[in-house]
Amino acid sequence: METDNVLKIKEKVQKITETLDKKNERYDDFKWFSAINYTTQAEYCGELKLFLEDIWKNVEVECCRPQIRELIQMINDYFEESGDIT
Repeated sequence: METDNVLKIKEKVQKITETLDKKNERYDDFKWFSAINYTTQAEYCGELKLFLEDIWKNVEVECCRPQIRELIQMINDYFEESGDIT
């Protein structure tokens, strides 16, 4: 079940990446997170959450703020279900 949740999180990141212009300052960051490049799922989710919270107010991602909010909630749900601490 946890793997399914992480795959859904990854898919959401991919969708956000697709909405951003390739010249967007954050495009490469989202591209990086659209692949799971971490040893554990908890590490991936934790690093992604830190990144999203850090860029939340940036104008470069204003167009996808609702999707980012939903993504943060998905990550919070992942941690709640897995019992890992964020």
